[in-house]
Amino acid sequence: MNRVDGPDAGPSTVDPFTLEIILEGLYAAAREMFVTLGRTAKSPIIYEVLDYACGIYSPDGDLVAQDNGVMGFLGALYFAVQEVRSKHGHRLRPGDIFISNDPWTANGSHLSDVNMVCPVYYGDRLVAFTVNKAHWTEIGGKDPGSWTADAAEVFQEGLQFPCVHLYRAGEIDETLVEMIRANVRTPDDTLGDMHAQAAALRVGARRIVELCEKYGPDALEAAVAEHLRRGRERARRAMAELPRGTFTVTDLMENNGVGGDPIPVQVTIRIDDETFEVDVSGNPGPVPAPINGTAVGVKAQARTIFKVVSDPHGPVNEGNFAPVRCVTPEGTLFTAPRPAPVSIPWAY
Repeated sequence: MNRVDGPDAGPSTVDPFTLEIILEGLYAAAREMFVTLGRTAKSPIIYEVLDYACGIYSPDGDLVAQDNGVMGFLGALYFAVQEVRSKHGHRLRPGDIFISNDPWTANGSHLSDVNMVCPVYYGDRLVAFTVNKAHWTEIGGKDPGSWTADAAEVFQEGLQFPCVHLYRAGEIDETLVEMIRANVRTPDDTLGDMHAQAAALRVGARRIVELCEKYGPDALEAAVAEHLRRGRERARRAMAELPRGTFTVTDLMENNGVGGDPIPVQVTIRIDDETFEVDVSGNPGPVPAPINGTAVGVKAQARTIFKVVSDPHGPVNEGNFAPVRCVTPEGTLFTAPRPAPVSIPWAY
């Protein structure tokens, strides 16, 4: 994991030594989550391809630390955490774990990428969320492996988890587990990956609680606030180095993957003193093939791209994404409405 640079030091209610120790502890926790998931998963696409990511988020749902395999997940876990806060924030309990893969709300990619989120408590105080996203080799649908190159709607692509409890106060929902088992072709591998994700979440949660036990939850909160402030400051400095103006790139897809005419696509980037705006207006509508994307996917990738072009070597946190804005009118190839198929949105 990347480290916080000394020159970025700023005001904080935690002394500099404790601040750095807490932040290093959070980085280490995210890394340990990543290693745990990789070593306990059953699917090669996780432990060999590294198609997964693990992160730690603040109680407000801001990215604090993350370890990645697939870099496209760098900006994506945020939406999984925010969906939990939106749907379940008023009734969170210690031991809860939520599962989701909805491309239109919590995911931004295809159904095979499954999010799991765990609220972390110190006593009765919510101090963080641990979260991960991993590609399940099999999640049902009409084709083995759940990549459906000719799907006409999302219902053909596999199971959909609309941000529901997998664990309630530490007790697994056996009914949900049996539903998953009955609807996938390789239940042992699929459920093995699911349990590996849960184990990684708990490892991260334990490490965060240990930091609270040693330094106190107030110190953790102050360290995270300073970390986010530094991220915003780095983003502000990086914006000053980017060229100002409007930049549009266009391309042409040969067809929609199933057939038909060529499809023109475009993305416009607008950069001013304060914002980095990604605009997918002006694109054709959704197609009856699984190359469609969603607005959440656009927002997630915009965050990743901005980090890459602005501050690729610095530590990542929510503050890095402060300048990013997205224009995502519904009804384009990039922002297809439900129930458009979305198995392979990276095709363009």
